[in-house]
Amino acid sequence: MMQSVYTNAQDLTDYTWKNRVLILYKNKSNIEEISSAVKEVKQNNIEFKERDLLVFIYEDGEFLNTSNKTINLRSPNTLPKSHEGYILIGKDGGIKLKELYPINLEQLFNRIDSMPMRKSEMKLNN
Repeated sequence: MMQSVYTNAQDLTDYTWKNRVLILYKNKSNIEEISSAVKEVKQNNIEFKERDLLVFIYEDGEFLNTSNKTINLRSPNTLPKSHEGYILIGKDGGIKLKELYPINLEQLFNRIDSMPMRKSEMKLNN
């Protein structure tokens, strides 16, 4: 699932103007929340693809894919080193949503769908 896209980038900013990025922050105290979030991501794969939304897990300064495999990816200095939730980065590279767990996909999709770039994408696809 979305594996091949991950291996092409070396820096998180490589996705700017191509993809939106959802970062799930993982630590020892939120393993259940991460597991639940990854399950929801996998169950809603079509909605993620429609929104050009990639998902990464961030733990101890490293990025992982949704299968918990390490990805060689650098983080920009604009991202917090730790967070007790998830962060949405828009196609422009800006932080669009910063929330605590549990993940709320309805809120996430509504935020994305309200963005001007996404509205243009939806018009083009209809």
